[in-house]
Amino acid sequence: MFSRKDPQEEVAAPTDQEANELLAKWTKAEEIKKNEYDRFERVKQLQDALDTETKGKAPDIYSGIQRFLAILPSKVQDFGRQVEKSITSMSKNSITSEVMGLYLYALHAPERDTS
Repeated sequence: MFSRKDPQEEVAAPTDQEANELLAKWTKAEEIKKNEYDRFERVKQLQDALDTETKGKAPDIYSGIQRFLAILPSKVQDFGRQVEKSITSMSKNSITSEVMGLYLYALHAPERDTS
């Protein structure tokens, strides 16, 4: 949209709609970053308070969250690959999503019965 090959070439300014859409995306991204930072900043403050109270003997909650967030993307990718394999297998065996849904619902009936 805004790139050009020749530096001397005139570039049309973005329309109001394009500018507003871009601004909305930036605003949303900044909001997400702020919310994530703020959430973990509160955890860090809690961790510091616990360390002060217990003289450093409290479990390290903040580091645990950081480790979890480090492995989360690979876990999500693994899950995505499992879902793709399942969909491929369902397609090859002519299993509809409705039939699979009923199967999964029945499979977890004992768990629902205990609650």
